[in-house]
Amino acid sequence: MRIIHFADAHIGVETHSRPVSSEELNALPQSFAPGVNRAATYTGVPSRLVDSLRALDELIDFALTEPRADLVVFSGDAYRSRDPSQTHQREFARRISRLALAGIPVFLLTGNHDVPNTEGRATALDIFDALAVDNVTVASRPAVHRIETASGPVQIVAVPWLRRSSVAARPELRGKSAAEVNEWMQSFLSNEIIRMASELDSNVPSILSAHATATTATVGHERSMMMGNDYLLLPSAFQTHPIDYAALGHIHRHQLVADAPPVVYPGSLHRVDFSEENDDKGFCVVEIDPTLPPGRRAAAWAFHSVWSRPFKTIKVTVRSGEHDVMETIAARLAAQDVRDAVARVEIQVPAEQAGDVDRFRVRNSLRQAGAHVVSGASVQVDSPDRTRTRLDRGMAIESLEPEQALSLYMDKSPVATERRAVLMQAAREIINADHIGQGTVVNDEAEMVVRIAEPDDMEAIFALRRVVFIDEQNVDPDEEWDGRDEDAVHAVALVEGEVVGTGRLLMDEGEKTCRIGRMAVRQDLRRHGIGDRILAVLEAAAQERGFGQALLHAQTYVKDFYAQAGYTEQGEKFMEAGIEHVAMTKSLSRSP
Repeated sequence: MRIIHFADAHIGVETHSRPVSSEELNALPQSFAPGVNRAATYTGVPSRLVDSLRALDELIDFALTEPRADLVVFSGDAYRSRDPSQTHQREFARRISRLALAGIPVFLLTGNHDVPNTEGRATALDIFDALAVDNVTVASRPAVHRIETASGPVQIVAVPWLRRSSVAARPELRGKSAAEVNEWMQSFLSNEIIRMASELDSNVPSILSAHATATTATVGHERSMMMGNDYLLLPSAFQTHPIDYAALGHIHRHQLVADAPPVVYPGSLHRVDFSEENDDKGFCVVEIDPTLPPGRRAAAWAFHSVWSRPFKTIKVTVRSGEHDVMETIAARLAAQDVRDAVARVEIQVPAEQAGDVDRFRVRNSLRQAGAHVVSGASVQVDSPDRTRTRLDRGMAIESLEPEQALSLYMDKSPVATERRAVLMQAAREIINADHIGQGTVVNDEAEMVVRIAEPDDMEAIFALRRVVFIDEQNVDPDEEWDGRDEDAVHAVALVEGEVVGTGRLLMDEGEKTCRIGRMAVRQDLRRHGIGDRILAVLEAAAQERGFGQALLHAQTYVKDFYAQAGYTEQGEKFMEAGIEHVAMTKSLSRSP
């Protein structure tokens, strides 16, 4: 019995895209959308949508080629969003129907991106059940499913994503902390697996399909979702006798978690972002031998790679003495193969030569070299004083604290050590006496600093966002941890070293447009100007990276705050994460 196991298709990931052309569609392999008028259907759609469909079509072509698959098991996350567009639903259904019409049973498990925020609403996969599609089984609740295949019956223990909202509403969990709810969920699912395994017929091969996190899994793209919000299951929970193979989903990196029987993540079917730059993408092919003893029937399994859009980060270091900065950068770029890749450049340059970097020329060089999309060209400034790590991480000069800016100036000036100390002390007294509008604020005896976040800040940033968005505003954790934090620039406000505010900058909205969001300030410190300073730091970082416009989705009750900062409303109000929002934009063009 041959089984294909895949997960995390994430149809609808359209970041790092551009409109696909009819010429590009004609160049795609025959396995892509057979029988469909490519030009009429796909011309102009986001290219990354086509990438995800191409990978899925490659899997389906493999399943339909002799020796054909007896069963296809999908372990969750069909779409990028729990509310997929009609186009995304059509394209996924078109591919699932190819398998079903060919007589190959398909098992669809709901993942965290497939389930709605609240109990009672349909999942993104329920349409297959509603239409009673032959050869398609949808599992949105823990249960055992018996499926007939061309090579005999197989049992599937279904462990779909468990909604936190439905669990937290249970009477015994009211008032419990997130950690206590997680503990209950882990215990419940482990016991459910044991219960379902006890119902299995040991004479029939058994597969477990789960969308969950194993405690020993190596996390890739979903790392930001692990910050205290995922329930974790021991690998042994997936190996309950007489299960022969555990087909997992949710973690985007392919890996064998445990053996005998195999517990396997196939990983996401295509690269979602730069955190998966070095990951191979594909699906698993499992050979089941019904004649072997229960728990040992997975005679062999293998990972099968598919085509996936390359992501490439190019790091260029310009050293002191290399006077023609752009010539040095051009030479380093020319040595890289960026054809058809989503490319980005990180340039390290001495502070005195930072102004010589022409990011527009850098982007054009990559485009001319055949890059599919240029994601960004960031400049990180060297500093002889290694304590100023914010500059090393590319912080905009406009967002430096006054004292830091003065210190940087003195680093480049012939100021004697003893005179420097006197000048710096005088500057501190002036700053503390007249602090309005400055980056460092002294309120009573507390000092506040607003700057670009560093790696050590992230845990506290996530903790603050959990309090503000999940606890206070009841945003679903799966909405909050959207997997985009890895590629974002984060700002942080600190009072005496404690994180009290944050915001983030996303740089994949377009060549000239960035997106600001996740603005959060601790409740007791709101309306003290912290949000203004966080916004200013993010805007300065956007300007430094060459963006001319900022886009944000403002909760309507705070839209006046953004209006005062120069943002204007665009379009109608809409619901996002269960909260009314409005899109707002602001030009970031510098004054001449």
